[in-house]
Amino acid sequence: MRATSTEGLPIMDNRTLSHSGWAVFFRYISGRPLDGYRRTDSNFLHAGTRSLNQTGIPSRWELLPGWKRAAWRVLPPAALLFLLIAYITHPVLTTVVGCVALAGGLAYVGWRIRLAVRLWKHNRTYVVPLHETLARVFDHHPKTAPDYLEISPRFHDLERPTIRITLPRGLNTAPDVRKTVQQIAADKLGLYNFTAQWHTVGLRSSVTFHRAPRPRDRVTYTDILSEIEAANDAGPVLGLAAGDKPVGVDLEAESPHVLVSAGSGGGKSVMVRTILAQGLARGAQAVILDPKRHSHRWAKDLPQVTYCRDTDEIHHMLIQLAAEGQRRNVITDEQGEGADVGPRIYVIAEEMNAMADRLATHWKEVREKGDPMRSPALAALNEILFMGRAVRINVIAVAQMMTAQALGGPAARENFATRILARYSSNNWKMLVPEIAPIPRASRHQGRVQVCNSGVAREVQVALLTEDEARELAQAGWNATDAPQVPQMRPQLSDQVKLPVAPVAGVEPVAGLRRVDDPGEELISLSQAVETGVVAMTITALRSARARDPQFPQPAGSDGQAQLYRLGDLAAWLNERVPA
Repeated sequence: MRATSTEGLPIMDNRTLSHSGWAVFFRYISGRPLDGYRRTDSNFLHAGTRSLNQTGIPSRWELLPGWKRAAWRVLPPAALLFLLIAYITHPVLTTVVGCVALAGGLAYVGWRIRLAVRLWKHNRTYVVPLHETLARVFDHHPKTAPDYLEISPRFHDLERPTIRITLPRGLNTAPDVRKTVQQIAADKLGLYNFTAQWHTVGLRSSVTFHRAPRPRDRVTYTDILSEIEAANDAGPVLGLAAGDKPVGVDLEAESPHVLVSAGSGGGKSVMVRTILAQGLARGAQAVILDPKRHSHRWAKDLPQVTYCRDTDEIHHMLIQLAAEGQRRNVITDEQGEGADVGPRIYVIAEEMNAMADRLATHWKEVREKGDPMRSPALAALNEILFMGRAVRINVIAVAQMMTAQALGGPAARENFATRILARYSSNNWKMLVPEIAPIPRASRHQGRVQVCNSGVAREVQVALLTEDEARELAQAGWNATDAPQVPQMRPQLSDQVKLPVAPVAGVEPVAGLRRVDDPGEELISLSQAVETGVVAMTITALRSARARDPQFPQPAGSDGQAQLYRLGDLAAWLNERVPA
């Protein structure tokens, strides 16, 4: 047995020196290490995948298969020797052939350099990170060549890209291994809406990724009319997914509120129009809070729609909606689950970022000493969002980038279990649905959205309803016999602002004001009116009404810093606001 050193290298003594030349020559032409010491598991046919020396780090040369090392060792010297002999015997012909070969070689090298430059970003972004991660799973050394990966450049933009991973020979393809490989590929390549197809026959298994079917390019009112007719009151249809499968929002079981976040031109108004028209058709009422004033012109003169444009109108309407929600909570508490609290109310909050800023600024302008610092309208919005499905008030909040600040904090935003995103950035996706990965590539196709719920995102083509079609649907009355009757909406702040409240016999509206039959001439402050029960609304809402309502009584005296009012004046004002 040949002696070895402590490092594992063979010891060459005088008796073996005479034979070492032949040994080195044989190793040279066979592609073996010249010192006879194997540092990797490579052989003549297959490249190495791991180091055999725990302390050493193999080079890429040592990981090559033996035939490649032998080719690099033998072919260049043989070619030089052949050219030398040919030049001595046929100098002119050799020179011509050599020039042609040199030109071809330079052209090939230039093509390879150009290809390498073009693929450099692709390899750095996708191939190398995927290879380094899979190397740990396959127990390969990271320096091994990633020639088992076939990934088309710009594969995200191709309709039928080539994405194939060939597994090492003999690797177990149990379900957990397959799941791990698929998950790593999806994470590192950002594969979304791709399906994996496994091939396990033969010595080496492989997995190929194919693009999953996508929704149709356009969905019209006619295409989805049958699905709308089949839907129920709490499940308006949004559009069609792949395979023409209808996708909607469930306002009862899944999410009482819907968040719509889309970049400019992402079709936010179309999404809201599609949902709202179906709700109106089934007897619901709508309050549209629109700082832009023209987002839903199709619904402005519909009898079951209250359209608020100015900031003070939006301010008061949010406060009254919160009060209406409390009234419905009282009914539910007294009569139990399933009580008739009134028709469903859709609250469409357009341009939430701008609306929140305007409401905060408005409150700073009208706020008096002693009033809370926070806008009562924003507090009311927060309260509405925390109300459950029993009150049948559903908020559809719309913004380009829905920050937590616009909705009153992260806790309020968590009430939106259904989130619809379109033309989003990676930052917007990570902010709104961080639990869903990898991030699907944002589409520029008009009406293409991602409907996210319970950690799952579905690509949907939103149904395009024209304004005329939306009006037709809103007044069509699907299931009209089963829908609740729409009550007459009564004036509140002005002739243009109305609060949709369904009066229930025997139940006093929490947000309303009590009728005073014999007020007398007693003077009373606003806080005393609230504390004694004359006014069943918050002091903040009452002060806000004093600031904005021109019909509010004038003070008749003062007690220190508090202004006093005649009960008779308050009674007259109250009786005008609350019908007998």
